Amino acid sequence: FPTTYIYKFIVPNKESAIHQLMNLFDFQGAVITSKDSKSNKYRSFTMHVLTDSVDDIIQKYREASAVEGIISL
Repeated sequence: FPTTYIYKFIVPNKESAIHQLMNLFDFQGAVITSKDSKSNKYRSFTMHVLTDSVDDIIQKYREASAVEGIISL
């Protein structure tokens, strides 16, 4: 550490869920890519974030669990 950690999430393709997830990674220099599912019901996100410790990674997953319908990979 520090290292770049890759987070992967799938959320319902709803503005509220997407906005909530994006706010978790705001101002952290994250490189974020996204892709809609074929049915357009879900959107997947990949975030590359410079992380200082394992504790930071675990904390980010805990915060993300508050997003309704999120699937963490």
